[in-house]
Amino acid sequence: MYSNVKTLLQNERHPEFYSLDMETDNRAYLSIKNPIERFYVYKSGNVDKQSVYQGAVRYRELNDSVCQSIVDCDSCDLIKDVYRLLWPQAVADNRNSFINGQHGDTMTSLQHSLNLAFSLVETDEDRGKYFKGRKVSLAYQIEVLYYDKKFLSRMKKIKGFETFAGMYHTIGNFIPVPPMFNSSRSNFGEDDYWDVTLSYIKQWYDTRDNNVIAALLHKTNPNDKAVFYCVKWLSWFGTWTNFITMNYLQDFINPKTLVPILFKPRTARDTTAFFKTCSTLIERRGKRMIEELRKYC
Repeated sequence: MYSNVKTLLQNERHPEFYSLDMETDNRAYLSIKNPIERFYVYKSGNVDKQSVYQGAVRYRELNDSVCQSIVDCDSCDLIKDVYRLLWPQAVADNRNSFINGQHGDTMTSLQHSLNLAFSLVETDEDRGKYFKGRKVSLAYQIEVLYYDKKFLSRMKKIKGFETFAGMYHTIGNFIPVPPMFNSSRSNFGEDDYWDVTLSYIKQWYDTRDNNVIAALLHKTNPNDKAVFYCVKWLSWFGTWTNFITMNYLQDFINPKTLVPILFKPRTARDTTAFFKTCSTLIERRGKRMIEELRKYC
């Protein structure tokens, strides 16, 4: 557990690969080396105690003490120190930027893509025993995990999943954002992808039409407070190129056209390319951020 950037840089040979969910003193969790298993333990706290998937509920109960000790990566001390060092002007001008350095966003989430990818390894036995006629979900997967000892080895066969699970909580996948932005853009995970977000943001810079931000945040009213905060945030950067540069997002756009690189998967087959592309972009952005952080530490 590092808590600050200086300690991270002093102790990690490749800090861009350090996963912020490791910012805990719970030895049981720290002993889990495989990022796929850590992901399910980390997320098991989100399983509804009233879920029809009683195996998933029991898995949550078994890991309850571990889950309670795991930090919120979006706002842990380490990532707040990153925000403080890399976005000092925005934090200092919080009244206009609406960036306070205390809260951020996991740029591209894993769950929606994993739900798609699960069909690549799902068996008829899974659906017969555990599915209960519902959509693939975190709880369903944890249900199978609880009963099937081979579940984790099956999930490792999904090409690129283990790599992305390892990159998911590294600094290259975090960004400070204004209030109400995080939950609004997600659309229950369906649009929790940074290529989707960047596409809307570029459109706003091109048009200055606040209806674009309303669409990004799934609001019907362009005068919604969440839209207001987001527009103020984007306006603070001035231009699309400034936004990209000042947020270390150069690798997320085509250098010739300045158009965002698209990677959101639409089908299970798309997830292999998604895991590979997004893992690479997160790693590259993380290296940019670490290079800049070394100047301050």
